[in-house]
Amino acid sequence: MLCEAVVLAGGFGSRLEKIIGKDLPKPMASINKKPLLEWILMSLKDNGIKSVLLLLHHNHDVIQDYFKDGKAYGLNIIYSIEEKPRGTAGAIFDNLHLLQDQFYIIYGDTFFDIDLNSFKKFKKKDDKMISFVHPSSHPEDSDLVKINTENKITEIFRLKNEKSEYHRNLTNAALYFTEKSAFKSKDFLSNGIVDISKDLIPNLINNNQSIRGYISSEYIKDMGTPKRYETVNNHTSKGIHKLLSKKVKRKCIFLDRDGIINFEKGHLSDVNQFSLRPEIIKILKCINNSGFLSIVVTNQPVIARGELDIKGLTNIHNKMEMELGFQNVYLDAIYYCPHHPDSGYEGEIKELKIDCDCRKPKPGLINQAVKDFNIDVNSSWLIGDNIRDIEAAIAAGVKPILLNEDNKMDISDIKHDVRISNSLTSIYNFIGEKLDYF
Repeated sequence: MLCEAVVLAGGFGSRLEKIIGKDLPKPMASINKKPLLEWILMSLKDNGIKSVLLLLHHNHDVIQDYFKDGKAYGLNIIYSIEEKPRGTAGAIFDNLHLLQDQFYIIYGDTFFDIDLNSFKKFKKKDDKMISFVHPSSHPEDSDLVKINTENKITEIFRLKNEKSEYHRNLTNAALYFTEKSAFKSKDFLSNGIVDISKDLIPNLINNNQSIRGYISSEYIKDMGTPKRYETVNNHTSKGIHKLLSKKVKRKCIFLDRDGIINFEKGHLSDVNQFSLRPEIIKILKCINNSGFLSIVVTNQPVIARGELDIKGLTNIHNKMEMELGFQNVYLDAIYYCPHHPDSGYEGEIKELKIDCDCRKPKPGLINQAVKDFNIDVNSSWLIGDNIRDIEAAIAAGVKPILLNEDNKMDISDIKHDVRISNSLTSIYNFIGEKLDYF
């Protein structure tokens, strides 16, 4: 029986040596009282996969003795022992004869709770490979991807030391569904150490092969460092991975951008005007570690008024994502309205001067995010600093939190049940209690 999935499980776990010892293979590190590899195999089984190839190296007998032929786990497990490390792509190339024409690639140091069938269905006929991509809390040492409007990956790269160039915080999670033919370049793969992310994917891109990125906020984290290992253990013990599953209604904290994420600068139209509010880091850390989504919904009339184009807005949002990422927090998505109903501005974009459904106080942005992410509005909140934010939240059925700093805003006309705070710190304390963060 040819295998439907391959798990790269030969890692040494040298960075975890103080936690797991030097003899235990990294995939056997305990996550919530169960080996990580067992979590992985059971997730594959739950997704309907029946036959799995395990590529082993370091102390492989520990893994073989534990899982045996896999029948106790409802799986057929085939083992291949790598005598000399050949890298992730090299090891798979050497074992193509054991794999189906299409198969999943799983890294043995990642914990995930993903609907693999939805992931698989994302693949189009001309795609050689699809990669699971997501926002990261550590983009500085992750493989970032650039994708176009068709979700095709055009580049995969590591950040340079300088932080003057801004990129979307979208990283390669090292989970793939691939054609076997993606590994058929013998001259490239037959000798030496070859890595999927560093070597194979760039080679495929350079040869005009289609690789698309599947963007998802489902739970997937590597546990290759002590800090990340602790995070995954903490999250699984609280069931946070289940809260982000596509199989359940998710919860979300929506956030306005200007005045909440960054300091208010009037009509912000230059990337150099963008400056993060330091208090937002604690709020986002709380959200990210509580199984809630974090989604920005923002009016950007500067586009319709001709003061900023889409490229400029994208650069501002990339800066926002990168600066948040360097603080180990992230946003799951950004929704913006480019319209403005009033005419008369020099350089305005006439086709964007409309009375739309997405400009707050209308709830269009929130409604679209609710649809895209399967969000439970009754368990979700919006943090804003304007009456328009509050009205949009109420119209969408989301609970509103109004930041009324220094009591500058006249709120006498608010007739709905609104949480009103005079600082982001007080919002952090309130959100932390509601999300059971502390």
